[in-house]
Amino acid sequence: MYVSENRAEIDISSLLLLHEITERLEQIDRIEDLCWALTDWVGELCGLDDCVVYLRVGNILTQMSALGEKRVTPDSREIVDRIGLPVGSGIVGAAAANERPIYVPDIRNDERYIADVYPGASEYAVPLIFRGELLGVLDCECREIDGFSDSQRQLLRTLAVLAQPHVAELLRKPNYQTLNYSDVIGDLAHNTVGKSGDLNTIFANITERATRTLRVSRSNIWLFDEAKPNLLVCADQYEAQTSSHTRGQTIQAEEVPAYVQALREERVILAIDARTDPRTREFTDSYLTPNGIHSMLDAPIRLDSNVVGVLCLEQMHNQRDWTEEEANFVGTLADFATIALASHKKNRC
Repeated sequence: MYVSENRAEIDISSLLLLHEITERLEQIDRIEDLCWALTDWVGELCGLDDCVVYLRVGNILTQMSALGEKRVTPDSREIVDRIGLPVGSGIVGAAAANERPIYVPDIRNDERYIADVYPGASEYAVPLIFRGELLGVLDCECREIDGFSDSQRQLLRTLAVLAQPHVAELLRKPNYQTLNYSDVIGDLAHNTVGKSGDLNTIFANITERATRTLRVSRSNIWLFDEAKPNLLVCADQYEAQTSSHTRGQTIQAEEVPAYVQALREERVILAIDARTDPRTREFTDSYLTPNGIHSMLDAPIRLDSNVVGVLCLEQMHNQRDWTEEEANFVGTLADFATIALASHKKNRC
């Protein structure tokens, strides 16, 4: 149900806070910091229980920051069960697809509502749009039915308007992803190099960090079975939409010889259109089309000069134009998988 937006009067104290927020916006130079600031400001302005900022990458809206119980702890910058939503999915995705705010006074009676662990009763989703480009969604929930006043909704729309140009500017910063990659690489290096931790845990960390950092639909680590060299077995798969890990799926390597040959010859496989790329199109009928996968970014995992597996990133619903920086980042993550395997093999001897 869409409720039309009426102009509401904003009180003086809120106007003063909005003026202060305008000045603070000019001082923020990292997109992550801006997303967290937005959720905090929602709490200051409206006293709401829960708020999430989603940013769009391709067709996926990914949680970047959260207010309330969506955080691990009230003061942390870690989100419980971070998810990605396709544009059009749920109330958040509907606001993004329609490119206009949506207010649902009682989400329990709305067929678009995706139930989760948070006790929301009403929801207001405001898309972030700048110069015609959908950047993300500011999504707020209240634990009371029809819990948003006209003035609160006006404040949230005003906050979104103030933030939009700054979000767009920070997303375009050339060093944004580079800094993000460095942080992830440093953390993974600390937890893999010279460590003898559980291999499943390390793989799960790699796939999850790859998915979240590049905001792809999912990431997988596949290993060739030692007893059956033609069998690729999924050691870990992390899906953004469900925030879940699975493993154990299999692929017959003999059915994709061009792909296996490319793994042996290339540092990374950048398949923008995986269904037509000669290295990956063998997967089309059996894997790509059934799973809605359009683009793949794969890096072989090598041990003792032999390809023993692959780290595979998959983009669903739309094609992805991979960059050289993204390719280098994924290649480095594959190297960490190699280090973990080598350490595991050494400890077994």
